[in-house]
Amino acid sequence: MFEFSTPSSSHAVHSFRCVLATVLFALFALRPVDARTLDFDRVIEKVIKKSYDLKIAEVDIKINKLKLTEARAMYFPTLSVRLNNEYVRDLDKEAKGIAYVGETTLNSNDSTYQHSLSVNLNYNLFDFGARGMKYDNTKRDIKLAELALARLVTDIKVNVLSLYTKGLVLTKNIRTFKEILKLKKEIYRLTQKLYKAGAAGKINVTDAAIDLADKAKDLDSYRLELQRVLNTLMFYTGETYEVDSVQFEDFPDTKAKLTRPDVSQMPEIMAYDIEIAKKVAEYEILKRERLPKLSMYSSYRFYGKDSASFTSSFSSMRKRNVSVGVVVDLNLFQGFGDMARGQQLKTELYRLELQRDKKLAEQKKKINTLVDNARLFEHSRTRWNECLAQADNKYEMAQRLTEHKITDRISLLKQQVELLTRQLDITLKKIERVSNRIHLKFLTESVVK
Repeated sequence: MFEFSTPSSSHAVHSFRCVLATVLFALFALRPVDARTLDFDRVIEKVIKKSYDLKIAEVDIKINKLKLTEARAMYFPTLSVRLNNEYVRDLDKEAKGIAYVGETTLNSNDSTYQHSLSVNLNYNLFDFGARGMKYDNTKRDIKLAELALARLVTDIKVNVLSLYTKGLVLTKNIRTFKEILKLKKEIYRLTQKLYKAGAAGKINVTDAAIDLADKAKDLDSYRLELQRVLNTLMFYTGETYEVDSVQFEDFPDTKAKLTRPDVSQMPEIMAYDIEIAKKVAEYEILKRERLPKLSMYSSYRFYGKDSASFTSSFSSMRKRNVSVGVVVDLNLFQGFGDMARGQQLKTELYRLELQRDKKLAEQKKKINTLVDNARLFEHSRTRWNECLAQADNKYEMAQRLTEHKITDRISLLKQQVELLTRQLDITLKKIERVSNRIHLKFLTESVVK
């Protein structure tokens, strides 16, 4: 328990009590528990295996492959069977007219039941390549789905890397602040003794108490933020984590050579290239659909009629005919709809080109930042080690020079706090360096070869 001296001011008493409650709560939360270690590679493996987004992306690829099978039907003729049943009532008995049953022409003088059964064949002979372009666009949809899957894998890895890095940083902070909190607690107790002995003022005690409370609050903040990180990580892995029972394993210190991936071959950029190619093909299809289309049709028909009986009219279907024809179909005017559609496709194409250039610039900036940071970290490693060595030497010197005087002990504890703070700062910089390298590695691996 902390031993607070009672200052004369009631306001100071209230402040000390608040500080005491905060510190006791923080120290109570530091009870030892069984730790569970998380390894980055295993976390990535679990996330990739469980991800619903990746499973959905794989299904999207299968769907687009089925669409390609459907698109192949454009190259085959269509075959259909058609049955027409009709009753015609002649309102003018003396009229000599023609009756029609579907596509079959019959002479009709009286009211009658009439039927026809036909087998029809249609085939597109020539459409200036529009059919082939539609088929190619369907194949591009498969490639887009595959690129979306590759991009999603990279995005998930980068998101998990960000979460893991944040969790690792927070656990380092928590571990260091626990040590600092113990030192601050001892500094506060020693300051209290100096105050009782008349060697320190009331302000010194208050400052030590506030400093101790601030560190306790920081520790609580780190624990709360770590729980948020773990909650998000649980969504990815499907496992349960608790702040007091989890430890993040350090990243392996990679020394691989820094490389800049070919941005133009990254999935997100290639997806834009394919979307642009699709839009160009859509515009060409529109232009070619304005040209004449040549197709062939053929029909084989049975037909018959009976003026008295619906049932007997079926038995009279003994007459037959066959027809074969070639059709040239040309749309001369569609209310300017095709012209508007053409302008829309051109505008959409321009928009895609702008989006591609923007994404390309963003990716180049991201990669340049990662490479520059990695190089900067490499150049700074020697300086970090020198700073850490200086702080360590300073602490050792203070430890050798100190005697059993309270003032020297407080100075030594402050030196130890400074050493822990510097060690933490350098540790966090190393984590950031390795995280940047892994991020760059993920982007390099995403390049389509």
